[in-house]
Amino acid sequence: MSLGIRSLWRARNLKVHTGGLSPIPREQYNPPFFPRSSPRQWYSTPVVVRRIIQPAKPKSISAIENEHRKNMIRANFGAKPMEPGLIKRPFRYRNKRLARQSLRQFRRSVARQILYDATHKASGKPTRNWRAAMAFMLMVTPNQGEILHFRVIIGKDVAEKAREILSGPDTHISGICRKNESLVQMVNEISKDGQLIFNLSGSEVAVRNSLREIIGVVGSITAVRISDRDLRNLMFDSRKNAEEGQSEIPFLRGEEVGDTTINDMTMTVKRSPSSTTHSIYKPYILNQRADAIPMPTKWTKTSFEEYVAALVYGQVPNHLARALYPKFPDHQHTVVELLVNLFLNRVSRPSISLSATKMAISFMESSGHGLRPLSHLIYWHVRTLGIPLDAELYTTFLVNASKAKNINTFNRLLRVMVRRGYAPQSRAWVAFLAMMPRPSIKRYIVGKLRERNLDQNPMILRAVGREMATVDLEYELLRRSTPLPTTSSAPLPPPPVDFDIRSFIDEQNDKYGIGWLDTITLNKMLDVLGKHDLLDACKTLLGVVRSAKYTMPDAATLNTLLSRTKGFAKQMAILKTIFTYWHFLKPDEGTYHLLFRLAWQRRYPNMIRVVWRYAVHERKTSSKMRYTLSKLLKQTGDFSSRTKFLKEWEDVIIGQTILSEIRASYPDGFHARHLFPKYLKNGLEPAVDFIVKLQEAVAKDMKIHRLLKEGKAVDKRSLSVPIPLKRLEYGRTQTSDAPKGLNNADVLRNKYLYDEMAQNSSQTETKTRKGNEWVIDDGE
Repeated sequence: MSLGIRSLWRARNLKVHTGGLSPIPREQYNPPFFPRSSPRQWYSTPVVVRRIIQPAKPKSISAIENEHRKNMIRANFGAKPMEPGLIKRPFRYRNKRLARQSLRQFRRSVARQILYDATHKASGKPTRNWRAAMAFMLMVTPNQGEILHFRVIIGKDVAEKAREILSGPDTHISGICRKNESLVQMVNEISKDGQLIFNLSGSEVAVRNSLREIIGVVGSITAVRISDRDLRNLMFDSRKNAEEGQSEIPFLRGEEVGDTTINDMTMTVKRSPSSTTHSIYKPYILNQRADAIPMPTKWTKTSFEEYVAALVYGQVPNHLARALYPKFPDHQHTVVELLVNLFLNRVSRPSISLSATKMAISFMESSGHGLRPLSHLIYWHVRTLGIPLDAELYTTFLVNASKAKNINTFNRLLRVMVRRGYAPQSRAWVAFLAMMPRPSIKRYIVGKLRERNLDQNPMILRAVGREMATVDLEYELLRRSTPLPTTSSAPLPPPPVDFDIRSFIDEQNDKYGIGWLDTITLNKMLDVLGKHDLLDACKTLLGVVRSAKYTMPDAATLNTLLSRTKGFAKQMAILKTIFTYWHFLKPDEGTYHLLFRLAWQRRYPNMIRVVWRYAVHERKTSSKMRYTLSKLLKQTGDFSSRTKFLKEWEDVIIGQTILSEIRASYPDGFHARHLFPKYLKNGLEPAVDFIVKLQEAVAKDMKIHRLLKEGKAVDKRSLSVPIPLKRLEYGRTQTSDAPKGLNNADVLRNKYLYDEMAQNSSQTETKTRKGNEWVIDDGE
């Protein structure tokens, strides 16, 4: 039954002040604007009503730009973008949350392309799609030829000088070979006969360019003896393109020099199997501010490069980040500011090296879109200094344009690179492949890559295998699964349960060779299998990785499995499996946060206690964990059922003795961060592995809830999990528990500088930060 009310009216909010006359009569409820000359202003009233208009807070430039971008996306969201191939299509998963997440990714990709298209239209430059980019790359990329393996021997009269030159910042042998996409391994730095021996392998073009550059930088080699006829012909053919001074060096046959070269100044090149090594800097733990790292007293190319590496590869632990950087700028912006000032400083300008420039630009390009103009500033400054650049530097820009899914910037950088005289390398092709989200386009690009024999390089082939692993896995799962119903009301068919992950890995090994399965690819595959509810396949994959020793999982593996596994019992089971296989694994902040949230939702006080204490001792508590516990400790009055139960067990969660001491020290209230000195004051750490105490806590919490459900009494003392402590081992690092032979750079990876094609399992020469110096480490 209707009450006859058709509309509602609400008066405006007006602030009333006494004094003077009111221009508004009392009977007028919604008055218009009255000018000063209106006679209505003399109506008598005891009060004055004035509208107080607060001045609008001025918006920042970033807020105005964000609003402009949002309006542009809303206005053009229904329009077709210039490059539909870069749009990630939505996928309907069996899980509604994953389906909505896929739809959000589709919308974000559309919005990103709308902004790129608007920027490109404003520039007035011609529009080129991914097909035009690929056609241009095919036109300018030379055929790489077959893979060659050689052993290079430099005679003793020039070996010492060659060793010194080939260890310099811009002339390091690993940098030369990485730039030319060849692989090098120092067999013996200086042999007993005084020779310098190293293995060199790669495509015909890569080996030829590497040998030419090594001969050029050493400068004292009088002749090159080449036993292989094919390579000798290639070197003869390349003389017309050789730099000045290199064309006069004779290329001799093996019989023209003799059987030995230990007493001359020649280089001998003979066929031999080879493996790879590169001299790299390891990421290290930085316990001070970046601007507190001491600068070299004397600037040389070596000291300049090592200082840049100290800035770029330093990683600040989470528990020190806020203490070291209480306000903006944070560590990342501080490092960027130091790098810009360093490269623009007149004192250090003569010591700038190309290798240091590539490290700095790679860090800044990977730090986000907002810092890329500063990396371009360093690039143009280095160009004005006349420092010779190389294709690897331009490939770094291409890789970051690929990560941003910006085909217009990729096209522009590609053409700039070719105008400078550098052909696209295999890494540029891999970056172009990674930019395309659609599987059909990826397979088409891989086919064209094989036509240029770019897949002959094992390093490039493994990188392509890493990129195609999840694509092929998704295709196999969709091919073997039952199609989903077209209507949302129809029931979903059961997921496939007979997927053979072992056969899939064998097929990928046949396509891309051994080595494509690294830690990041493993995590991506586990994520795909988890989205399709294939927990058994995840366990089988972990078993295959452990038995074949393909790679080592990390904390991201734990987080992926926890996020994709449904059901608390299954989550604990998969954690037990992975910790059984790799007991030295250390959870990160995300892992502790996920486990803390699970324990909080299930009202498991012992599990909260264990997760909280171990996270505190590892300095990996998240802000959400600290806020949740602080709210629990300070809350009084009415509680929800969950909060009321956990409030009764707060002495078990925190520790009865510590809780009483902290309340005595802070009678007006305290936060969770005030507990840290109590836990860490005696320099102790947990004496038992985390997974052992976690399982014990879950068992006791389940017993607590069972007793409460049965209406029985619960004894807190007997149902609390003890955490025994031991003296902290000083000098222990995060990677000290890893097995011997595992490269620390694989466990402690730099999230900004990780390059899938630069990580090699056979690295034997790395540099580790000890104190304020970089020292050569053999990796053992």
